[in-house]
Amino acid sequence: MSPQAQAAFDAIRAKGVFLPLLPPDLAAEDRAEVRRLAQTALLRDPLDSRALRILGQVADSDDHTATFMQASKARSLHETLALYWLVQKSFLDGDFARAITLADTLLRSQPQFSTVIVPLFASIAATKDGLEQIKSLLRSDPPWRPLFFRAFIGSVSDPRLPLTLMLDLQAAGAPPDMKDLKFYINYLMKRRLYDVAYYTWLQFLPPEQLRNVGLLFNGNFALNPSGLPFDWTITYNNGVEIDIVDDQDRPGRRSLYWEFTEGRVDTNGVSQVITLAPGTYSLQGFEKGEIQARRGLHWQVACYGTPNGALAESQPFIGSASDWKAFSMDFTVPPRNCPAQRLWLSVDAVSDSDRLVSGAAWFADIALSAKPKG
Repeated sequence: MSPQAQAAFDAIRAKGVFLPLLPPDLAAEDRAEVRRLAQTALLRDPLDSRALRILGQVADSDDHTATFMQASKARSLHETLALYWLVQKSFLDGDFARAITLADTLLRSQPQFSTVIVPLFASIAATKDGLEQIKSLLRSDPPWRPLFFRAFIGSVSDPRLPLTLMLDLQAAGAPPDMKDLKFYINYLMKRRLYDVAYYTWLQFLPPEQLRNVGLLFNGNFALNPSGLPFDWTITYNNGVEIDIVDDQDRPGRRSLYWEFTEGRVDTNGVSQVITLAPGTYSLQGFEKGEIQARRGLHWQVACYGTPNGALAESQPFIGSASDWKAFSMDFTVPPRNCPAQRLWLSVDAVSDSDRLVSGAAWFADIALSAKPKG
């Protein structure tokens, strides 16, 4: 046997290795030698699933390949290449039900194959009958479901298709994981599908939270932030602690708390994506604390995802205020190219020296309201 034939035989004989059916440069004589070795192995053990799978790989026609791959799979569900070939064959034949069943079998033993199987699911789900079959499969809560949505979201041509599956799971009492929901919403935001992202977020809010949705969400900080774009997102690094705390001055109320240590503050902030229609708005709230800095903390609002889309910024909070004091900021959302906005609170810094901040500050009862026209 030539070294190339031996290497090909050894490679495709290895259990569970995902390979093309044959190396593309395998010569005809080497192919014949691989077939002979597989036949010899099968004579020694007629139930050798690997030998059957190899005979499928070197078969001269798809029909013969299908026969051997099916026989290999019948003897061992761990013959990954045989299973995967049968999945692809069923998919290309339009037998989606069989493709889904075989794919499920493969993923239960080899979940890492989700990166190549789930794109097939995405193609199947793009058809009406296929979508219902994928829904049924996910409702059964297969063990590989935690790996499904990230691969699926990246494979679909219709970005609304993952939402269809997520809503079906929610109706079945098995809603998607929060990590999958966050990944999907961020995926939509990157594609500037802000209306779909916002609608998705609303669909998965608990009813008691949905009833309290307004122009700004969770402005009284009564809820722990979820980290989703349409709720408060807190980012912080060195030099600051940011938290939601109980308000000692007002029992039962909560506030946003910033505490700075000596030294330069890295990029930090508290933000929320909002979806305001064109018009003029007012941001109001209360603040207190003692901040020592050149410029302090300020609120800003800008068109989301738009360079140079700043709309307004508040007067910075700096110095000392032992009691709560009101602040406000007006801004106008333009009629074009601003379908979503970002509101955030951060250190007002132009230079590195502006990031030298110390002290603590509290912010409470943040609200947005539309200003009357005219």
